[in-house]
Amino acid sequence: MVTPETRNIQKLISQSKKTNDRTDLHLLLNNTISKLSNANIICAFDMEFSDREAETITEVGISIHNKQNNESTHQHFIIADQIGQYKRNNTPVAHSNLFSYGYSQVTTLDSALSFLNLVMKNSDVNIIYSPDDKQKHMDKHNFDKSDFISIQELVMLCTENSTLKSIGSMVEKLKSKEQPVHNAGNDSASTLEILSALIGDKIGFKNYKPLVVIDNSEHKDCLSINEIRQRRSNSNKAEKTLSLKNTLSSTTNKTNKPKL
Repeated sequence: MVTPETRNIQKLISQSKKTNDRTDLHLLLNNTISKLSNANIICAFDMEFSDREAETITEVGISIHNKQNNESTHQHFIIADQIGQYKRNNTPVAHSNLFSYGYSQVTTLDSALSFLNLVMKNSDVNIIYSPDDKQKHMDKHNFDKSDFISIQELVMLCTENSTLKSIGSMVEKLKSKEQPVHNAGNDSASTLEILSALIGDKIGFKNYKPLVVIDNSEHKDCLSINEIRQRRSNSNKAEKTLSLKNTLSSTTNKTNKPKL
């Protein structure tokens, strides 16, 4: 789901190209850079879901970086009552257990979100790669501070391109070893790395690389970003083919239905 904020940025980019006036675009970008530049403690977070409607959280990832002392911590929470209860369409379920920047903790949803709420409350700025569907869960659990900067939207502003870039495509550009994507802990760590690569020289956050504790890049259950992309493409083609067959079948049945 594309958020209203994302659509507004897409419209702003489109309008700036038509009028050749980038004043509003640059103002929004500079305001975002200013917030990140003035921040000392940055919290990057992510959530993984078991369903397309994003109603059920299965993982929570949190990465905190302190620019003053150049230290980072990474957390990955697996929601206990969701273990074995969900299926991913294109990413292996095993990715949820392949946290590369520390050690996963199995806990309750309330505990994981309470910790995230506390961290966000005490951070100077909060960031997430893709904002889709996360806000409703923070509202539902009464977060004290739920504002954040979308790095996906920041990519659009920096490149002046309204096409949404997936976190996988941005991780590929980092040219680092690919740790398993769509693991909430890995994705939150990657979000910090993407931010650094994107505008690190402007916000005092250059050349950031999260420390890999367990290298899962060549784990037997790990699929690369390209392999996941291919799976998704094949799945989409299969869904379209099935939909077309059902449409043709329905049309044929109506045509062949005897007239009374």
